[in-house]
Amino acid sequence: MRQSKIAFSVIAAAVIVVLFSTSTAWSQSMFTLGSSKEEVRAIQGTPDDISRYSALGYEVWTYGFSTVKISTREGKVIEWNNTGGNLKVRLQPGGNVTAATFFTRGSHKDDVLRLQGTPDDISRYSALGYEVWTYGFSTVKISTRDDNVIEWNNTSGNLKVRLQPGGNVTAATFFTRGSHKDDVLRLQGTPDDISRYSALGYEVWTYGFSTVKISTRDDNVIEWNNNDGNLKVQLMPGKNVTNSASFTLDSHKDDVLRLQGTPGDISRYPALGYEVWTYGFSTVKISLLNDKVAEYSNRGDLKVSSLSEKPPEHLIEYHHQFGDLSLYYDENKTYRGIFSLEDEALGKIYGVAREGVSYFYNHLFQPLNVVAYVTKNKELSAYSLDKSHSEKWLSDFTSKIKHISISGESSATGTSMRLGNFTFSDLISDS
Repeated sequence: MRQSKIAFSVIAAAVIVVLFSTSTAWSQSMFTLGSSKEEVRAIQGTPDDISRYSALGYEVWTYGFSTVKISTREGKVIEWNNTGGNLKVRLQPGGNVTAATFFTRGSHKDDVLRLQGTPDDISRYSALGYEVWTYGFSTVKISTRDDNVIEWNNTSGNLKVRLQPGGNVTAATFFTRGSHKDDVLRLQGTPDDISRYSALGYEVWTYGFSTVKISTRDDNVIEWNNNDGNLKVQLMPGKNVTNSASFTLDSHKDDVLRLQGTPGDISRYPALGYEVWTYGFSTVKISLLNDKVAEYSNRGDLKVSSLSEKPPEHLIEYHHQFGDLSLYYDENKTYRGIFSLEDEALGKIYGVAREGVSYFYNHLFQPLNVVAYVTKNKELSAYSLDKSHSEKWLSDFTSKIKHISISGESSATGTSMRLGNFTFSDLISDS
């Protein structure tokens, strides 16, 4: 028994010697957080530059493109940036490690170090209660209060990070407004980036160039932006639908959803009483008070009714011939966005230009459910809202309204862009 105790003591002593030797060797070849500036100088040599910020309590030592921040109070390493890859720096995990193959929200920083190694950069924001560790172009935000992971940005795709859904999942094939974040995780997987805005009550999850806004109060989806088209998201209409072939001002949002489908982007402004739905380059503003269309801007993506566009309430006294078109002006000789042309089948047709779109009426100013707009390729195109006009008629009609060169937010040929408030000297009175 005595021999066993002696043998054990010898082995323990040997282990201590090995650990001590390893630690000593490591400390002589690498510096870390808390290393003295003497150790940094001994390991890295004389800095290329020293910039002292006495009021902030630190100085920055530069080695090539890399920097080391040293406290002027304690003379110890606070942070570094190893952009040049030339710093002999290492940060080793402590005892708060697990056997997990990934880290997640709430993981201890020791597990991040175990999985990711020494950060290329450490930036500490003591007043905000966190520090940011950088790996390539990816970052991990660590709480300085409990040393746990708060959020991350996996831009480089090199983080061994995963966020797994909890018990609030369904069997739905898509998520929607009000879905729990667990369903978003089930459908979309771990976000590339999580940015938390506690004071505003939400956090933003990023998937490629798309984002999902999650409430931090109930963990439910508030809105999204499907820029990449990669979100498995859907917003279904409710019971407030009609059979109309188009929507207009005061139409219920359910009819917009029925006609347009799920918006590519939803931006909610509760304090202003509305939210904005985006379809391509067009937008629809929905009132939060009655869930109806308050405004829209149609760049050719909306199935919007010309019934919502009324001729301006100005006395039309003058006109001017411009090719096949007659342009109409008010009592102040100011163009009002009204024009007319003759059609073999329909007789006189009036057009009203509003916000980049022209709406057409017959001679009694009854809507023809035809609109014209400039496409993304800056080409004028006419479109039948109710499909009552043939493609040939639309093509012929388009050629008739291509006689004016118009400058607005972008230059185009046709009647659908804003002409501005200019006057002609040769106006003909209609009175």
